Amino acid sequence: MSILNAEVEFARTLSTLVGKPFQEEVCRFLRRSVRDFQHVPAQPQGDGGIDGYSHDQTVAYFCYGPDDTQNLTPKALAKKVIKKFRDDLRRLCEVKAKGRNNLVHASNNALPTIMGMGKRFQTVRLIVSVLNSHEVLGPLTDAFNECRQASLCAFVEPSAGMTIWGPAELATEGVVDDATVLRLQHRDVVNRLDALFQSTPLPKVPIVTSDFDAKFDWIDSHSPPDSPGTGDLRSHFMARWLVAIAVEDDLANNAPAHHQVLARLREDVVVDADLESRTLPGAAALIKTMRATLKERLRDAFDGLLPPETIGKLVDGEVGLLIGECPVNWIASS
Repeated sequence: MSILNAEVEFARTLSTLVGKPFQEEVCRFLRRSVRDFQHVPAQPQGDGGIDGYSHDQTVAYFCYGPDDTQNLTPKALAKKVIKKFRDDLRRLCEVKAKGRNNLVHASNNALPTIMGMGKRFQTVRLIVSVLNSHEVLGPLTDAFNECRQASLCAFVEPSAGMTIWGPAELATEGVVDDATVLRLQHRDVVNRLDALFQSTPLPKVPIVTSDFDAKFDWIDSHSPPDSPGTGDLRSHFMARWLVAIAVEDDLANNAPAHHQVLARLREDVVVDADLESRTLPGAAALIKTMRATLKERLRDAFDGLLPPETIGKLVDGEVGLLIGECPVNWIASS
């Protein structure tokens, strides 16, 4: 996919997200693309209305993915966007409405602990999931000017500027590659898998560990007396095995197309493991070869379905599964 096509597909996919998922993906992209971008956590003390900042706290970011955009007229959508961002700008400038046309000071208690001493924003970026009408531009520019004029300007420069971005404008802020698009297109699957990879405690799944333990016991019994043993290696592959089973269950229940790819891959890898176990001498050579084989096969099988970093995390889980369920067997080859 060319860079231009990747940017178009990134913008198209991002525009379909609403609410928190939109904010999460915008912040994820900005972390990769913008120098010193810092997401502001909303919990537990609140984010002061700011989703993130960068450039030594001189640029502030606000994100909004309105829901039900397909059923709103352009005018109704513009009205919704204007209201949301106008409220954000008022919180940033520490003002609130009093009467019909007046703005008065209203402290934002979160900002003093978010901002560094003497820091003030010089640029404000408003990022919305759908920007298909110019009708938001003038009203939001006016709203920001009114807020600045009524503000004590404790956290925003009196001369600060503001821009309004949609997904297409955001895409030009950094490099959009195939992996970025894939992660966005399959964000639900990737997020669930990442949660499994990081899960503590490990997923509770029923397994029989006798063959797995026997193989590592064999390594320990055939190692020199002063060898450090296989404890860490054993724990690593056991943990990855448990995750591999949980991953399979998740894909079977939530992403059947991905599960079918994994099932076909495992059928082929079982044959590879059996053949390698008959020819390669020793556990180290066999595990190293199977890791390399799985890395290549997973990359080929999930190309276009999962980003490379997620595929990489699957490798040792599949090796652990092969060790635990017998195809990888260095005892038989020794």
